[in-house]
Amino acid sequence: MNYLAHLYLSYHDEGLLAGNFIADSVKGNPTGRYPEKIVEGIIMHRLIDDFTDKHVATKEAVEIFRPGVGRYAPVLLDIVYDHLLADNWTDIADIAMPDFTESVHTKLGLNYPLYPERMQQFYNNMVKYNFLPDYGTLEGVEQTLIRLQMRANTDVDFVAAIATMENEKGRLRDLFLYFFAQMQTQLANKGYARL
Repeated sequence: MNYLAHLYLSYHDEGLLAGNFIADSVKGNPTGRYPEKIVEGIIMHRLIDDFTDKHVATKEAVEIFRPGVGRYAPVLLDIVYDHLLADNWTDIADIAMPDFTESVHTKLGLNYPLYPERMQQFYNNMVKYNFLPDYGTLEGVEQTLIRLQMRANTDVDFVAAIATMENEKGRLRDLFLYFFAQMQTQLANKGYARL
């Protein structure tokens, strides 16, 4: 899953939220490098990624995109999962999207000085452009895929995958909702129950 899902699963706790936010930029063992709650958030992020990658629904969903984007299908699916979360927000979330976004921006700002430089810049852009709600629109997904295309430096046409996403939306939604419910149960079983 991409940023929106990680932030949603941890937004109730500022330390977990910060750790989830910076986890992809932190290599190795984070213990001793960050406060305990941020370390816990980094570990939580890694648990989420591991559970996501191994889940049967994720594997099935990846195969929907593999013919068009090949080995980038798992990366693309992270963005699609965030889109499906945003698209089904009112059925899943316990907070309105504007309130969630404001809460995330505020709580992430509290630990800003601890973030790696790249994540400080990302945070600044996230607040400036308020792009978390954009995952719920096709235009927002397209812009995310365009940025992915530039970073990946490949001939693979990520934006073309939007047509696949739309054509398979019902199936993808069912897979996502099945997976996401199990993800939340898994997190609760590991002590990350929502407060």
